[in-house]
Amino acid sequence: MRRFRALLSTMAMAGLCGCTATAEHRPHHAVAIHSEPAGAACLLTGAAEPITEVAATPAVVRLPQSPRDVRVFCTSPGRAPVAATLPAEMDAKQVTGTMVAFGAGPALAGLMVGAGYRYAPTLNVALPPMRFASAQDRDRFFADRTAESRRHFDQPIRVNKGMCRADEFGCQHMIAEMERARDEELARLEKLREVTPASP
Repeated sequence: MRRFRALLSTMAMAGLCGCTATAEHRPHHAVAIHSEPAGAACLLTGAAEPITEVAATPAVVRLPQSPRDVRVFCTSPGRAPVAATLPAEMDAKQVTGTMVAFGAGPALAGLMVGAGYRYAPTLNVALPPMRFASAQDRDRFFADRTAESRRHFDQPIRVNKGMCRADEFGCQHMIAEMERARDEELARLEKLREVTPASP
């Protein structure tokens, strides 16, 4: 255990992972978000935590280095909402170089906090057109999408609530941010439902 702690300390002092515990100080990856059609609004989250948002595609976002996949939820009037995934891909060359230079311990510890991962430089999101034969069909479709969004957010929210004490400000703040991201996504779905016509 003492040897492992020493490895972690060495990694932190040498900056092997190129980051700190906070996203602000990690290396960032520029990712271009495109949609078909253009002009979609997108919310980006990682493990239900908000990362950033795009007012209208195309746009370039800067994502902190992380081992977590990024969920990109996009909406556009007249188009079906889409939740795409931007996977965190391991950079095998970087990981191997770190292991050769500093050993397996620091390399593995760095992977735990995101070192050695990267995102593809471009994500394309296709939003198919929506047409509904009746208002009931439209409302059923959006009820299903709402249920999917709730499942995505509520499970990690429950897990974190079970682990966080009431006096842990940082943890409670993270939960509040997750709930904010969930409520924003649900609000966008409801707004899209309201402006989506259905055939009489």
